[in-house]
Amino acid sequence: MSIDKRGEKLDLPDAAYARQLAQGFPWLVFEKGLEAAFRQQHLRENLRYLRFSMVLGFFMLVAFSVMQSAVMGPVAARIPDLVHFALIIPVFLGMFFVTFTQFGIRRFAPLMMLACTIAGLGVVVTQIVAAQAGIPFLFPGLILVTIYLYLLTSLNFYHAVAVNGALFVVYLVAASSAGLAGGQFAYNALSLFAANAICACVVYMHEKVSRTRFPEGQQLREMAARDGPTGIANRRMFDQHIQRTWQLAVSERNRVAVFLVDIDIDRFKQVNDGFGMAVGDSILLTIARRLQRLAVGSARGRGRPAAARKDAGMAARRGGGGVSA
Repeated sequence: MSIDKRGEKLDLPDAAYARQLAQGFPWLVFEKGLEAAFRQQHLRENLRYLRFSMVLGFFMLVAFSVMQSAVMGPVAARIPDLVHFALIIPVFLGMFFVTFTQFGIRRFAPLMMLACTIAGLGVVVTQIVAAQAGIPFLFPGLILVTIYLYLLTSLNFYHAVAVNGALFVVYLVAASSAGLAGGQFAYNALSLFAANAICACVVYMHEKVSRTRFPEGQQLREMAARDGPTGIANRRMFDQHIQRTWQLAVSERNRVAVFLVDIDIDRFKQVNDGFGMAVGDSILLTIARRLQRLAVGSARGRGRPAAARKDAGMAARRGGGGVSA
């Protein structure tokens, strides 16, 4: 709930989600705060899937490397083997293990983009060397790498397009510089462009659905945890907050004072019966708004530990005419 009975906006968490849904996101970008929250949740939800896809990609990479070495022969495959086993595979394994660290989770996007770019450049080098050796039929491997980088690396739309677009340009320049221009090169370039276009459309549609579900899901969670007439927390949410706050207060590292304010409106039922539910709701809204500002302001005061400021104060309706903070 983000608007009170007089049409005034309330500073409630679900207001940002509702505003984002109303504005839309045709460019696949949320407001700054929501964008960071969406990326963190998206990565958490897909982390197991990402690790599985990386394990699958590792075995596929090893299999194709061995097959490529056998097809090209020991002399022609010298440089491609060096690129695969000394560069691409170590980078792949390194990125896999980095996903188990907090640093890797926080810096996932730039690290994954770097790993994908290095791996992609290695594959491009392999394709050029193979083509110069008269073995052009290895080109489908570059198409498979493009599909993998789009669909199985958990990169968002813009990052995936940036990485694959750069690899496409590098392939065109390298192939032209190596003297591979001709009908076969033109066909390969068109095929690679088509693969990029198709995968980009798939990733865009998938991310659009994911971004639509994110604010909708957050709104539903907020609605389930908040009181309808006032928009502040309900009793269930307040009980959870009290438990977290108490654990924080008694810990030696974050020993802080805890304040509990409990307000009960006398004869609140008579107010509703005599003046109507709209007047009763208006009274609750006024008290809730002021109590919310008081609770948040005190919890973020100077001199309090960072953990206490992060878990800011909360106002909640206990039921009837009772409000606590």
